[in-house]
Amino acid sequence: MKCCGAQLVRFRLRSAGRSVAARRGISLLEVLISMFVLLVGLVGVAALIPAGRKEMLEGGKSDRAAALATGALHDLKVRGVLNPTSWYDQTTPANNNPIQYNSGSPYFLNLPCLIDPLGMAAMAAGTFSPPLPAPPLPAPIYRITLGPTLSAPARQAMADAVFRAQDDLVFDLPTGDVQPAFQKFFTDANNNIAKRLSEGNYSWMVTLVPTVTRDTYTASVAVFYQRNFIGTGGERVVGATVVPGSPDVTLGPPFNSPADLNVKTGEWLMLAGPPLTPPGANAIPAPAIYSWYQILSAPAADPTNPNMRQVTLAGADLPPSANVTQAWLFDGIIAVYQRTVQLQFQ
Repeated sequence: MKCCGAQLVRFRLRSAGRSVAARRGISLLEVLISMFVLLVGLVGVAALIPAGRKEMLEGGKSDRAAALATGALHDLKVRGVLNPTSWYDQTTPANNNPIQYNSGSPYFLNLPCLIDPLGMAAMAAGTFSPPLPAPPLPAPIYRITLGPTLSAPARQAMADAVFRAQDDLVFDLPTGDVQPAFQKFFTDANNNIAKRLSEGNYSWMVTLVPTVTRDTYTASVAVFYQRNFIGTGGERVVGATVVPGSPDVTLGPPFNSPADLNVKTGEWLMLAGPPLTPPGANAIPAPAIYSWYQILSAPAADPTNPNMRQVTLAGADLPPSANVTQAWLFDGIIAVYQRTVQLQFQ
């Protein structure tokens, strides 16, 4: 019995020794697998950095657009932008005749209006030639500016001061980490500080469209980021057909080029159409349509039919009698804010 007991003890000790030796470390294969798993995780985290930065920049744009649009809707009243007596249209750029109206029945009563002093200043400088339709097309819109008595340089300065944001300031960043950033200033001809220097990336224009009641107007402030004033500036007019009972719209001819149909999700467009008079002696004409919408979905064009493009829009429902015939596209619009206003004839 003693012999058997001693042999059993020695067997257990040898078994324990082998177990301890077997668990002495991890193999190279286990190390490589662990490093691979860690590498995959680090690559995933690194991939989130540029995506997060882009989302942060887009959020900053949205915040600035909201602040600028709120201020712009306020400026419409306090700066006299809603006073038609100060409007000048694009149809007579040589003599800048003011847009005609009658104080009892405004000329603007049945037509939309695009107040765009920045665009008009660029047109006067000869660098900007937008194709936005003007009368006598079926769905015209008047592009107008302000300040009839101002010179061309003064109009440009007025447009920059009122219709361009001044809060995206420019700073001189030092190379070291200890010194603070220095703000830059705009100086005049005598090297005197005139104002703080800003990048001017954010600007706005406003469309005024009569409502059904004819005594109020829908003011839509369109906020741009880095608007282009070279050539057509990314503005184009294409044909549009609304799919009944659906947010889908088909874009197609007439257009200047199939490239005019290149749109992306998140961009803005305006659906437009002339008044439609239904049959019947006492029928009430349906008002013209000039409504802003954001593109929710823009699938790739069908290779078999490159002259058509289907998009899905977000915005107010169109009335059943809407006679949509065109879509007006603008590059660089990041937000549109609306408010109902009245014109001020004082």
